[in-house]
Amino acid sequence: MSSRPRLSLDGPWQFWTDTSASLSPATLEMEQAVIIAVPAPIQAQFDDLHFFTGAAWYRRHIEIPAEWLEDVVMLHFGAVDYFADVWINDAHVGRHEGDYLPFEFDITDALHAGENTVTVRIDDPAALFAEIPHGKQGWYGPLSGIWQSVWVERRAPLHTRAMHLLPNLQTGCVAARLAFSTPAGERHRARVVITDGDGQQVTAEELSISPGAESAEVTLAVANPRPWSPDAPNLYTAEVTLLRDEEVSDSFSDQFGFRTIEARDGRLYLNGEVLFLRGALDQDYYPDTICTPPSIEFLEDQLLKAKALGLNCLRCHIKVADPRYYEVADRLGMLVWTELPNWSVTTEDSARRGKETLEGVVARDWNHPSIIIWTIINEGWGMNLMNDHTHRAWLKGMYQWMKALDPTRLVVDNTPTLGSFHVQSDLEDYHFYENIPDHRGGWDTFVNRFAGRFAYTYSPYGDAERTGQEPLLVSEFGNWGLPDVDLLLDEQGREPWWFETGMEWGNGIMYPHAIHLRFYRYHLDKVFGSWKAFIEATQWQQFYALKYEIERMRRHPQIIGYVITELTDAHWECNGLLDMRRNPRVFYDQFASINADTVLIPEWQRTAYWSGDAVRVGLAAAHAAGTPIQSASVQWSLEGDSANGNCAVPELSAGTAAELDPIGFHAPQVAEPALRKLNMEMHSTEGDRLASSHLWLSIYPKREVSINPEAAIWTPYSALQHALAALGYPVTSNPQEAKLIVTSEMTHMGANFIREGGHLLLLADGADALGGKNFLGIELAGRNGTILQGDWASSFGWVRREGPFARLAGGPLLDHSFDAIIPNYVLLGFGLYDLEAHVPSGLFVGWIHKVAALIGRRRYGKGKMVATTFRLAGANLGVDPTATTLLDALIEYTLTD
Repeated sequence: MSSRPRLSLDGPWQFWTDTSASLSPATLEMEQAVIIAVPAPIQAQFDDLHFFTGAAWYRRHIEIPAEWLEDVVMLHFGAVDYFADVWINDAHVGRHEGDYLPFEFDITDALHAGENTVTVRIDDPAALFAEIPHGKQGWYGPLSGIWQSVWVERRAPLHTRAMHLLPNLQTGCVAARLAFSTPAGERHRARVVITDGDGQQVTAEELSISPGAESAEVTLAVANPRPWSPDAPNLYTAEVTLLRDEEVSDSFSDQFGFRTIEARDGRLYLNGEVLFLRGALDQDYYPDTICTPPSIEFLEDQLLKAKALGLNCLRCHIKVADPRYYEVADRLGMLVWTELPNWSVTTEDSARRGKETLEGVVARDWNHPSIIIWTIINEGWGMNLMNDHTHRAWLKGMYQWMKALDPTRLVVDNTPTLGSFHVQSDLEDYHFYENIPDHRGGWDTFVNRFAGRFAYTYSPYGDAERTGQEPLLVSEFGNWGLPDVDLLLDEQGREPWWFETGMEWGNGIMYPHAIHLRFYRYHLDKVFGSWKAFIEATQWQQFYALKYEIERMRRHPQIIGYVITELTDAHWECNGLLDMRRNPRVFYDQFASINADTVLIPEWQRTAYWSGDAVRVGLAAAHAAGTPIQSASVQWSLEGDSANGNCAVPELSAGTAAELDPIGFHAPQVAEPALRKLNMEMHSTEGDRLASSHLWLSIYPKREVSINPEAAIWTPYSALQHALAALGYPVTSNPQEAKLIVTSEMTHMGANFIREGGHLLLLADGADALGGKNFLGIELAGRNGTILQGDWASSFGWVRREGPFARLAGGPLLDHSFDAIIPNYVLLGFGLYDLEAHVPSGLFVGWIHKVAALIGRRRYGKGKMVATTFRLAGANLGVDPTATTLLDALIEYTLTD
């Protein structure tokens, strides 16, 4: 037999759940059976089983040709979650435990020629969940059943069970370790042939197999091996043929690549050349099949889109992927950082299962050149690293064991965030989330400290092994942009089932169901104009948040890579560069310009200017990898204006950044507030574009506000009094003469003033601004330390650009021109009708939840109050056009009925 005939068992199986705890297929009640598709989790296929745990049965019939019984027939499962008992006809042929790894049974003796019955009982007990590697099943729901492919295969009694290839890029040698199914007999030998990507034979070796041997090794030499990389994914095929005398009994092949990965002197090196890791987290979840890839074509499309976004690495997140995932990454060229799924509680059993899973993954996926990094634990999940020294010791021991097991790849012990740390690791990585533009300063502080190797990435308990040369990577960061849910509906127009999940996360803000209803219920159509405009606005905010975060990291060449959260949305997490169905975000065509080895980095103190103001924008260039850049220059221009210029770029070698001459010009004259795009491009002397960037500037016409001289303003604060006077407002020192009070705290005097017909503008930027728990049913809530902060599920602040607020440039979402005044508080207590008529500015979180006001108006007695949490009391009024224009608009809004 020269090949391995295979019968696929993918497709329809009979299926039924089991509450009887019976372990005998003879007791099954066949009339209860329904049809289930294999492969795919149970939870993906039945409306009433989305959160199924427990036992279930699968059954199907297969036709076995009589000649197959002359050899060995193997039944192979790609992966079954969690326990699997298998019967052929009435004979129990084996049991397997585990979620992610392949297993197979010799079923020859249980078969007969013709029709046979395969029965599988799976059991996924909830009681065991905390102590098994389950990964994101703790977030998105359990997975059970036969979720990878199944097949029956005819093989020779002596066949190659595994082939472990160890290619050496420098020498071209390939060490092949062969494992056999049974001890070899007399006169067996093996022939190993290596072919290149064009199918041409490049080398071959033949060896005799000693009688009784269960394994063999041979080394082959490939002349001038072509290295594998994302830019040139050169693959070779090794085929081993087993012969007895001159008769071929078995053949088996696998692909591999010549690839090296190193971490030294604070940098990463791929095939000896500097590598800058431009990665994205990939949950490896799919829209209809949860964890089962729909097809090779789907994987190919996803990966090509990832490459078009400028990515060179995917961090396959706490998941053992279907082997096809790695096959496509090998073939199309994508680095993979893959991770052991976490458990919830570290016990002797969970630690054992974790180690066994990791060992099995390394064995299964050894030959894939795309895999360059293994992670053992994510964010300390399932471990108590802070308080249990035995957990830290186990983690260090696992790192050292893993390095010995696979010295060809990098190993990360624990990829940490606040509350966890490294003990010993090849990489010094960290996770950090800040909502941009709201917390730009927090991101800057983090990046500056991380680039300087802050202390708390490693264990503070004296047991860390840290060289100080581990490459620095920000391995998780990101922001949300909402998907267009119309693109996620099925053919019948129904929402995905997972829209009804997420309620338990983040105090309810992860709940997608009825987002359309909330959009209209909260009158956001009046703010954004349409659903499409709203979705696009959130996605553009996501783009500019990521742009800013990436640019800040690129200012520090010590940071040699990052991993964006994430490649695709995953159920209710909406921080993907693609949505759950792999539809691109609106910025798809632009993203590669900021996610590249060579980038331009604008820097600014502010982005809003009055016409005629001197504009100054700092500029830097970073070159992370590749050949040095020599004799390049940057050209810049302001769209819609004659302002332009250029500057020289000094020589940039891989892993360097340089300050360039700043951009300077005077803001153009405009009749109305406008956004103007400052474009920057780097070109070589040959005219090739090497990098590009842009920055939006808000330009305001010289301030002209019609001020009613009888509308006297009183404020109890001298600094604000002087600022209002400088802006031309009629300021009085006598509150009895005032028509408008501007204050930062509600007092009895202020309440009386409103009740008697006055107007009051409350700058509510402080915990005591309302003078108590609430005023007129309005409550003040701080954002810091709450879900309103928006650092995980992003918050979106907006101003409705109508009436006096139409004088604000841009919109409706807050952009960097609001940096200095973005609120730390929100106003609660405004109802649905208020949101339509009395709330010109607000904020929501995630899937339009926790809707609150940033500006709200309420009548009281004969007068009214307008409250805002924008930080205007300490703003640079007169100089900052955004703050000044907003204050002007608020005063007009307060005085106008």
